[in-house]
Amino acid sequence: MASVKISVVGAGSTQFCTTVIRDMCVTEEISGSHIALIDINPERLDLTYRYALRMAGESGAKLTFSKHGGNKDAFPGSDFVINTAMWQPDPAASDPEYRKKMRDLGYNHYSPLGPGEVEQFEMLWDVAQDVLAYCPDAWLLMIANPVFEGTTLLQRHLPRLKMVGLCHGHFGYKEVARLIGLDPEYITAKSCGVNHKIFMYDFRYKGRDAYPLLDKWIGEHESDEEYFRNRVFTNVHDHHLTRGNIAQYRMWGILPVGDTVRDIDWWNHMDEDRERYLFGRYGSFHSNLARARWNEQLEEKRVELDAAMAGGAPLTATYPLTRSQEQVIPILDSIANDTQRVFQINWLNTRGQMAGLAGNIAVESEGMVCGAGIFPIIQPKLPDKIIDCILLPYQAVCDLKVNAFINGDPGLLLQTLMFSRCTNSLAQAEQWIELWLGQPGYEYVTKRYKS
Repeated sequence: MASVKISVVGAGSTQFCTTVIRDMCVTEEISGSHIALIDINPERLDLTYRYALRMAGESGAKLTFSKHGGNKDAFPGSDFVINTAMWQPDPAASDPEYRKKMRDLGYNHYSPLGPGEVEQFEMLWDVAQDVLAYCPDAWLLMIANPVFEGTTLLQRHLPRLKMVGLCHGHFGYKEVARLIGLDPEYITAKSCGVNHKIFMYDFRYKGRDAYPLLDKWIGEHESDEEYFRNRVFTNVHDHHLTRGNIAQYRMWGILPVGDTVRDIDWWNHMDEDRERYLFGRYGSFHSNLARARWNEQLEEKRVELDAAMAGGAPLTATYPLTRSQEQVIPILDSIANDTQRVFQINWLNTRGQMAGLAGNIAVESEGMVCGAGIFPIIQPKLPDKIIDCILLPYQAVCDLKVNAFINGDPGLLLQTLMFSRCTNSLAQAEQWIELWLGQPGYEYVTKRYKS
């Protein structure tokens, strides 16, 4: 049982506060550890700090906590750094006027440039540099998006950094199992690809191939309009086994899961009415309706947390002491205590674990984790049409973004945007970049790029 120091960047996140801290509290293997909570928002940071103290007290967890406004004070002595931060709120998600300007230019809220991706590079890079400066032997566990481009950027250009990118989209198989009436406890599944572009190549129920059960369910429901009209959608990520997801399975031959469902078929995302027909009540997660609902869900979580903290009932009445499906604390435990386990990881394709992709691109696959480190596992080769039509174009866009950042080249940013399904002309793309980089407070981003 190892006592370690864990620094958490972006600890003011409500999602982090109620999930990962609880996972820490129920993981006896890290008993005696210290957690340094870091956030630039003092009010949110204080809320997380108070939550952590109460949750540790109620659970009996032998953990200590401190709070910090920056990395320099927190990082020294850290064994692990968890980065869950967002650089700043996505204006396309939070600012209706900005969304209208985007639509007037012919773009929906999502484009290959972000928002939320290139901006994040600055923050991800700065955190990584601080790890190398103040705790160079620490592992950086990155759960902040964009995991694909961010892992590629950091592992490619900071080879001394010990880091891994993590996501939870592969757990979409549990929703698939639930929808077709199978107990997820008896399901195993394996997926690979690149982050947000993964395909479930193995799906088993009680050890047997479950794809025939999936095919049977699809055959019974695919043409059942009443089923799709009456289906209840609980959140904006409920995309699995919608009409759109079934069509994707028909086209590619393997079921895409997690965030993959939302944007591998651009032709189904050009009209929000069609999106809602194909992908459910909120359409794609990238739709304006879904983004607005996502902001509402975040606010609902904040209200719930405020009420739980202010009330007289134990926190565990609202947040039971059960371990979540997030991988970050189990991975930390495996490294700290040399407990060999297999997890879903994002790592440079240096071992050729994903055939058909470049060796300097981060791929998502299984990986063995233990005290000696993290070791990617070779995956079965995905069908050529998935590699050629989905993964290689995504790889090309990733290269443009990373090279634009490293070289400070605005021309590469422009070429990145030219890959967008919404771009119809060079002038349109140039206007979009002017709008995007001209936002208040974006000097932090724009100073990198030469005019």
